[in-house]
Amino acid sequence: MAFSPPRNIEIFDRITAYTLIKLYESFPIPLNLNLNEIYDEIAQDCTDENEATQIYTTYITSTILFLTEEKFIQHDQDPNLIISREYFSAKLTLKGLALLGAIPKTVNERINNTPQSSFIELLKDSFKVGTKSALSDVFRSLWIHALRNISD
Repeated sequence: MAFSPPRNIEIFDRITAYTLIKLYESFPIPLNLNLNEIYDEIAQDCTDENEATQIYTTYITSTILFLTEEKFIQHDQDPNLIISREYFSAKLTLKGLALLGAIPKTVNERINNTPQSSFIELLKDSFKVGTKSALSDVFRSLWIHALRNISD
């Protein structure tokens, strides 16, 4: 039986995947991360109104904060975030770029069976398919790889 992460981790994984994919595809050009756009993508299949509200008010900003504090991304701080609903000039850091470009050997064997897939390719595939366990597997391997191989 496949590992099924708790719902909060599923939401975190989807927000993180969406954010990292957007920033990778625009690299090295910074872009504004619009929280409403992220919400529209993440909450489109959400049927629980309370959960949808939590995604909009808490999960997105908390996930972006985590990615910033762990130095995977950076952005200009907007004191009016509540009004603007955007993180301005967001981009991947060198740490984030290096991690997404890394080729995880164990992930290739278990998920994709293609020897040249990088984390970003696996993230894109898992995010498109929408399989919770596949996205969870990619992130488990990605975070372990980050802890073992990438320092501050």
